[in-house]
Amino acid sequence: MESFYHQFVRERQYLHNVSPKTLAAYQWAWKAFEPALSGKAQPSKADVVERIAVLRTSGLSNVTVNTYVRSVNAFFHWLHLENHTPLLVKVPRLKEESKILMAFSDDQVGRLIRHNTHNHSEERAQMIAALILDTGLRIEEALAARGFWNFSGDTRANAQRTGIC
Repeated sequence: MESFYHQFVRERQYLHNVSPKTLAAYQWAWKAFEPALSGKAQPSKADVVERIAVLRTSGLSNVTVNTYVRSVNAFFHWLHLENHTPLLVKVPRLKEESKILMAFSDDQVGRLIRHNTHNHSEERAQMIAALILDTGLRIEEALAARGFWNFSGDTRANAQRTGIC
């Protein structure tokens, strides 16, 4: 099974051009699941599920185990496509805790938009905040539009005229 896994990783690296981080993830997944897979002619869902239980009891989080499981499922899918196994083994992922992000209240948004700026830097920060609030852009996306920003005019008047403030 180990030689198949190395063949799978090489194929992903050279034919699918996966990133170095993905290759590292594949190596970590193999290290985690090697006891359940090495020396076996066919992968077994029961062996993998048993290994998941061992990993969880050793203190790994559901997110970490799911990262490994994604790699193992990709490997099992490749094994099946390459006719190395007659059955496609699919390991279910563990339930992960969902985090609820805090949102600004209407009052907080209003205070942010109505804040009196005192210099050019504050005006620029306020305009970027208004852009993000109005459009839902991520900060990286808003800052990437840097070449399109024109701060040569009265930004407060422009913002009021467009209904931002």
